[in-house]
Amino acid sequence: MNSIQRQLTLLLIGFMVILTAALVAAAVWQIREKAVVAAVEKAQSDLNTFEAILDLKYPGQWHVDGGVLYKGNTRINGNDEIVDYISRLTGDTCTIFLGNKRVATTVRAVGGQRAIGTAASDVVKKVVLQNGGVYTGDADVVGEIHQTAYKPIRDGNSSIIGMIYVGASHEFYRQLLYGTLKNMSFVIICLIILFSVAIRLYVELRIVRPLKELTRDAWNISANGARSVNPVTALGPYEITELVKAFNQMVESFSALRKQILTPFVQESAAGKGGISPVPDKESLAVEPPSSSDGPVPADASPSDKYLQGMLPKGLNQVTLNLVIGFLEQAETCFTAEEVSLQINVTRVTAMRYLDFLVDQGHLQLDLRHGSVGRPVKIYKRKM
Repeated sequence: MNSIQRQLTLLLIGFMVILTAALVAAAVWQIREKAVVAAVEKAQSDLNTFEAILDLKYPGQWHVDGGVLYKGNTRINGNDEIVDYISRLTGDTCTIFLGNKRVATTVRAVGGQRAIGTAASDVVKKVVLQNGGVYTGDADVVGEIHQTAYKPIRDGNSSIIGMIYVGASHEFYRQLLYGTLKNMSFVIICLIILFSVAIRLYVELRIVRPLKELTRDAWNISANGARSVNPVTALGPYEITELVKAFNQMVESFSALRKQILTPFVQESAAGKGGISPVPDKESLAVEPPSSSDGPVPADASPSDKYLQGMLPKGLNQVTLNLVIGFLEQAETCFTAEEVSLQINVTRVTAMRYLDFLVDQGHLQLDLRHGSVGRPVKIYKRKM
C-alpha cells in the first residue's frame, strides 16, 4: 500500500541516507588528507629520533673503510640491532644506506629475508644523494609504496656517503582509514535504524492516526448521516488539529442544513399537503400498530404506504426514505442518484441505496446507460 506513512518514512530515510553519505565522503576525504599530513610529520619526527639515537649509541664520525660503513668505531654493515631497536621504538621500517645500497635494514624482500644490497628509488637518490636534501613522501621501497623520510649521511668532510631511512607502508594507513570508516558506518547505520523507527512511530501517532479517524467518520457520514458521528478529538501537529476542527465544523453545518431541509417535508407530510404518507418511526409503530382490519394494502399505494406494516431494512431510515419519495413525486420520469443526492442533500452513495431499495420493491425501474469510457450510468425510471 502506497500510504502517506510509508511515503514520509521513505522520504526522510532517503534524505538521511543521502546526507549521511555526503558527510561520510567529506569525513573520509578530510581523514585521508589529515592522515597523509600526520604520516609525513611522524616520518620526519621518527627520522630525527633515529639520528639522535645513532649519535648517542655510537658516538663519532661517519666514515667508510674498505667499502664498509662505520659510525665512530662501530661497524654498521649488517648491524641489525640498531635498526630493529628503532623499528620497535617507532613502528616504522628502518634502513641505513651506504651510498644507494642498503647495508642494515628491517625492510624485507620477496622471500622474507632482509633486503640487504637493494637500492633506493631514483627520486630519492636524486633528492638526497645528489642534492643533499631531505626527502619526505611516497616512495617505492622494494616494490611497495611507503610513506617515507630520508636524510643524507655525511662524513667528517661533509661529503655525502649514505642515507638513513624510516617509513611505513601505505597498507598501515589504509587499514587505519578503513577501520575508522567501518566504525563510523556501523554507528551511522544504527542511528538510521533508530531514526527510522522513531519517524515511523511519530508519523503513525501524530499524522496517520488522526487521518484514519477522519476517514472513518467520513464513511460513517456517507453511510448513516451526520447524526451517528461524534466530534473528532484527534491530537496532532497544527495542520492536523486545524483539519480536525474544520471537519467537526463541517459535520455540524451538514447536520444543521439537513434539519432545515427535513423540517418543511415533515410539516408538509403531517398536514397532508404533499400527497405522500410519511413513514412512521419506530415509536409511532409501537404506540399505534396498524390494524389487521384495515385489510391488505392496495397495489397502487405509494411506496411509503407499503412500509406502514413493517420496518425498513437495516441501514435505511424513514425520514430519508420520505425525502427520496418526495423527490420522486416531483421529479421527471428518468433521473440519476446524483440528481437525487443534490436535491435532498445526501451523498450519492446514500441516494443510490434508497433508490436501489425501491427498485428491489418494484416501485422503480433501473436501466444502465453505457458510455464510451468508464462505468455505466444507472438511470432510474418511475413506473407509470
